[in-house]
Formats: sequence, C-alpha cells, structure tokens
Amino acid sequence: MRNFLAGLVLATSILAHGFWRAGNKLHHFFGSILVLLTAVLILPTSLFRPKTPSIFRFRPQWKEELVVKGPSGSFILDLTIGVHTAYLPSEQNWRKNGPDWARDLWPVLKIELEVWCKKNNATFVIEEDDDIYVIRQI
Repeated sequence: MRNFLAGLVLATSILAHGFWRAGNKLHHFFGSILVLLTAVLILPTSLFRPKTPSIFRFRPQWKEELVVKGPSGSFILDLTIGVHTAYLPSEQNWRKNGPDWARDLWPVLKIELEVWCKKNNATFVIEEDDDIYVIRQI
C-alpha cells in the first residue's frame, strides 16, 4: 500500500511540474495535492508506525536447524528442508525444557518466529514433543 501511495505522489508531482508552466492554476492545484498527499497519507505511515525491536534473531543452518539468538544465549529449533517448516515447542513444553533465560519469552518467540516464517516462506508449527538444543548461554 505504501508503494502505491508513493507512486501516486510521484505521478502527481510529475504532472504538476512536467506538463504545466509555473504560475499556471493547474500547476498550483497539483502541487497542493502533492503536499496534501504527502502530509496526510505517507508521513503518518512512515513516521508514526510503531516499530518494535526484535528480541530474537533467526538463522537457518545446515542439518535442518534454525539457530535462534536471544538476549542471553542461543538455542536450536528444528527447521525441515524441502517444505521449510519451523517447529516451536508448545508453551508448556517450553517452560519445562527451554533455556532458563527464555522461559518467560515464549509468547514473544512465537510471534517473532511466525513473522520470520512468513518472510521466508516457511510453515510454522507448534509441536508438543519438539526437542530444544541449547548451544550456549551467556
């Protein structure tokens, strides 16, 4: 949507400055539309959109592993190849077997892993019996 709006503003700008001489009433009309579109449509979406920093970083690794780096350590989740599928243990299993520092972060991990899966065309699955392998804790 933002690309469409930016294209619309660009087209309006070209019309305002390319086809009519300065001082023409249409020139001023399209110029004011350009300013209005920028102020009302594009600036609010780019300036006032809340950006939440990610807590976790994800990196696929060979042997069907997804390395997850968090604020206090790293661990590995299963990431199947072929049809990319990332497996996250259920919240109950996570609280029992997950890294100590990340046990309370399961809801955040779930949301961020879902977003990562969408961006990387992977399927997201919550698995009851999934193993977690801790690489290191800092």
